[in-house]
Order: sequence, then structure tokens, then C-alpha cells
Amino acid sequence: DQIFGVPIHQRAREAFEDGFASTIEECQQAIEDLALRIAVKGTLNESDSGITKYTSNVAFPFMDRNLGTIKSVSQFQDVIDKHVHLFECIFPKRRFQVYYRGIGCSKWPLNTSLDRAGLRHIEPELLRELIKIEPEEFRDASSIFDQLVLARHHSLPARLLDVTKNPEVALYFACKVTEGPRGRVIHPCESEEGHDDCERNAQVQVLICPAEMIKPYDSDTISVLAAMSLLGGVEEEVLLTGCPDGEPAEWVRPDSRHPWHPGPDYLEAMHRLFHFVAREKPYFENAIDPRDFFRVFVVEPRRSFTRLRAQSAAFLVSAFHRSFKAEEIARNGPKFPIYDHYTIDIPRDSKKDIIRQLSYVQINDETMLPGLQPVAQAIADRFR
Repeated sequence: DQIFGVPIHQRAREAFEDGFASTIEECQQAIEDLALRIAVKGTLNESDSGITKYTSNVAFPFMDRNLGTIKSVSQFQDVIDKHVHLFECIFPKRRFQVYYRGIGCSKWPLNTSLDRAGLRHIEPELLRELIKIEPEEFRDASSIFDQLVLARHHSLPARLLDVTKNPEVALYFACKVTEGPRGRVIHPCESEEGHDDCERNAQVQVLICPAEMIKPYDSDTISVLAAMSLLGGVEEEVLLTGCPDGEPAEWVRPDSRHPWHPGPDYLEAMHRLFHFVAREKPYFENAIDPRDFFRVFVVEPRRSFTRLRAQSAAFLVSAFHRSFKAEEIARNGPKFPIYDHYTIDIPRDSKKDIIRQLSYVQINDETMLPGLQPVAQAIADRFR
């Protein structure tokens, strides 16, 4: 339950210490009552003024993580409007940004294309091979993160998880051509072996991200996490666990109270990581914070490519986490900020109608996948 903010009982204790009520239980009941009124009515009463400050940045465990099933664009917009407004009411002083991700099947995990394809162990080779074959494409990619974004732009599996600030874009990708659980492109009428039910329901993931999670594309922290893609699998494992055989070392973990005793393998891997970052940032000081390896960040890239601009693209990035399900992230780093994670289901039979409705507002293959080849294909499909 400790997902988006602090637990209710902690806020209740603060209210009790401030003298709001005579017991902690009364304070907690008042906070829960207010949250439920907001959830039902979406508004505040004048009588709520004394308790509202204790609802800021608080996690409400009774809120349903599934926001319902939609069968049209208008229903989808209503659900988004209602719940974003709800969060604005619950967290009036909390800065957050909402991101969305569309997936073709509600059963698919929230993993990166690199992990779905099972290629993380050869990640450095994938990127180097693409740059070797298409060096002109990477001429303006001035950082490792830019290179990863460009590689992902051209469908190379990468450690970046695609999200968008535009809910209709996520809805489009949920109902259109989608990457399958193993990274292969799947079309709406096709399913992968072992995933026969994948096309029954699509899903839009809604991520309410606190501002502390959002980093600029040129942040030193993002440069460090991107540079980890150039390390070998063994070196990255050493940095994440403290030893190459995968056994976790407690002193590495973000909430550990153990003394810091890095071994020679760890120091060598950290030195190589620093070297990769310093190549693009000569001023960079060797002050990498290992706790950042266990965090998840949201990054909005430079809008260098038409497709990134069209899709309002952003990315989730992490060194440690293979799954981006909020509850799994919270278990491994309970002290770090994390998004609140919700879902909206889309029945298979509604996909065609939704794609048609989206085309009326110019969300289609031509606008979402700009480029000569995709546009030519879209035009050909339109006239068939």
C-alpha cells in the first residue's frame, strides 16, 4: 500500500501530534472519510479545511487499481478526466505528472523490450552493432542516452520502457500493432505461442509519477544509468549485487545499515562505469551514488526525431529493476519515490472501433509513425 506516498497511519500520527483529534484512530478515520468523499464527489467541503493538509502525499490503499473497462474513446477520456481530477484533489500541493503506456494484452508483463526478448546479456553488442552499421544515423546522438533512445526509435531492444504523456497515444498503441511478451511485433489478429488469450483484452497503464522521479535527459544520474548499458553482464551484476555470482550483498542495497565494504571487482566495475560517463561529460566527478541503481526514473528525451514529438514520448529507466510493476519496485526500495500504478481495460471487440474514432482526431499510423516507409504503408492500407 506504500506506493504513491506515505502510509495513512503516518499522516494520522502527524494529525494526532498536532492536536487534530484525541486519538490516532480518530485522525485516521477522518483522513479516510475525506478521501472517500473526494473519490465519490471529486470535491471538498468547507468543513474539510482542518484535515486536508494531512491528505497531501498520502497513499490510499482502498483505491481500486483497475479504473474499469472502456469501449470507446469518449469513455476513455471520461475515465482519465475523472481520475486525474481526483488525484489533483487528493494531492493539491503535490507536483506530479501522469504518463501512460498502451499494451496489446493485459496479461503481458511491464518489462522492457530488452528483457522481453531475453537479450540483456548481449546489450552492449546490440548497440555497438547498430552504430557500426548505421553510423550516420547516430551522428547527432551526443550521449549514451541519446543513442539508446535512437536505437529504441528504430525498434532495437533496449533497457528503456516506452511511455507517453498523451493518453490517446497510449490508447492507439494498445489497440494497434503491439510488441509481444518476447519483443516480437504482433498484429491485432495474431497471438504468440502460449499466449492465446493475449488479444482478448488490451490495456492502458496509467502511471502517476511524483516530480522527484522525473529527470532531465542530460542529468548526470541518467548518464550513469545509460552508461551501464555498455558494461558486460558480469560487471553490471557486480554493481547490483556486490559479487559476480548473483548473491546479493546487503551493503549495496539502498536501505541497508551495513558498513560499506566494496571488493576489488566492484571497484573495477565502478571505475569502468565512471570512464564511460566521463567520455561524454569530461567534468563528471567520480561520485556515483549506488542507491540510484535501485531507483526508477522517468526521462523525457530531446525531441530530435519526428516520431518522438508525435508520440509525446518519455521513458522509464532503471539499472536494477527488470519489472516496472509498482509493487515490485516498492519492495526493493521502499524509501524511494515511486509512481501510483493503475490500469484501464479494453475488450478485443472494441479495438477496431477505437482505432476508427482515434483517426477522426488525427491519431493514426501516419501521425504516430511518421517516416516515408510507415506513411507509404498507411496510405496503401487506406486505399485497399
